[in-house]
Amino acid sequence: MDRVLADVSATSGVPVDCPVGTMIELPRAALTAGRIAQDAEFFSFGTNALTQTTWGFSRDDIEAASFSAYPDKGVFTTSPFETIDREGVGRLVEIAVAEGRSTRPSPETGVCGEHGGDPESVHFFHTAGLDYVSCSPFRVPVARLEAGRATLAGRIRPTPAEGRGPGRVRAGPAPSVADHAACPDAGAFPAHAPACRPPVLTAVSAVRAHARQVTIEAGTSKRQGR
Repeated sequence: MDRVLADVSATSGVPVDCPVGTMIELPRAALTAGRIAQDAEFFSFGTNALTQTTWGFSRDDIEAASFSAYPDKGVFTTSPFETIDREGVGRLVEIAVAEGRSTRPSPETGVCGEHGGDPESVHFFHTAGLDYVSCSPFRVPVARLEAGRATLAGRIRPTPAEGRGPGRVRAGPAPSVADHAACPDAGAFPAHAPACRPPVLTAVSAVRAHARQVTIEAGTSKRQGR
């Protein structure tokens, strides 16, 4: 790949910088992410497929045929295709991120799938230390808002020893003005600046500014008795 990029650059006279990475959609890929990171510069977690391969069923088949019986009987409170299964699929994501960064210090990591637009899942991806989320266009407004909320509340992160339940958190560094300035305003979520790396989920400057403005307006309304 490096040779091809060098040839194209030499032929066209235009420098070509194309990072090479991979989708993580299989449990084995997540578990061997350290080895994969020797060559992959970024991970994109295909959480729809990873959920299917972790649970061992087809989304189309199970949702159309029999899944509705599970919530009715209390087996599930929500579909793992709507909100990330933290104990199973989420754990694989955490392992892959940790393993990948043990090999390559700063690989870009993110999510490609409908979970990227689910509020609860977005907050989980923040605690897992991902750089961005990606989702269907109609989910983008919700994803932007929740990414901003996760950023503003993101000084607290769960630790493995303390568990993942409510209140089981520890403090982490807050985003600084320099962090905000370093984030590219691309109108989406990818982070390219080192200052935007975890522990704060990369919600680009526009998202952060929007969420901060919402907080300020809410406080102003409260003080004015609205």
